Amino acid sequence: RNDFVQFGLGTGVFEELPSGSAGLMEKHHAKAPSSRLRRPCHHRPRLRRRIAVVYFTKTGNTKSLAEAVRHMTGAALFRVETVEPYPESYGSATEIVKDELQRGVIRPIRPLAFNPDDYDVVVLATPTWWHHAAMPLQTWIRSVDLSAKKILTANTHGGGGLMHTREAFEALLAGRRLGTHLTVYGAVRPQDAKVRKTAVSDARNTITDRNPTWRGLNLPTV
Repeated sequence: RNDFVQFGLGTGVFEELPSGSAGLMEKHHAKAPSSRLRRPCHHRPRLRRRIAVVYFTKTGNTKSLAEAVRHMTGAALFRVETVEPYPESYGSATEIVKDELQRGVIRPIRPLAFNPDDYDVVVLATPTWWHHAAMPLQTWIRSVDLSAKKILTANTHGGGGLMHTREAFEALLAGRRLGTHLTVYGAVRPQDAKVRKTAVSDARNTITDRNPTWRGLNLPTV
């Protein structure tokens, strides 16, 4: 079974880059039983948001992916942001990111109001930055304990495909419960078929596996 969609990273600096660009790729109640025949009254459990998408985006493509997952599952979204934003200029941002990667610079990120105990499944989504997962997202991953979670990973790209993004996630999350990886070209629509087929399906299966009483119930869609 595919755990998630197969995400890949591109060769461009940010997730929107065209192919060939080099750089960062981015309450139900049961009716009263009959007086003659008493049956157990099972109430449908109240559904909580158990899926979270944590993502970094520079140009918006990865944000569209995160929003597609939310649209189909009701997932909570958490956007990782740096304290000091990257330049708006594509060229300038590309060179700065390349330099930071080469020198191992870790740019501080803003605090994220994320509580791992609230979620069963965590989707990590990144643009492709010089063939790798974006450093701000990597910084966040290092700061949180996801050991008890099912983790799905994904990347957006501008033509380069998977590149080394999955490798980065596997290195950062060694020993964790990893699902498969989804690779998406550019931006996606709210009802994107590829996202629905893999990422959404796997996230829902994980929830019902952990909560047997939920089997056969429709999970919330927004």
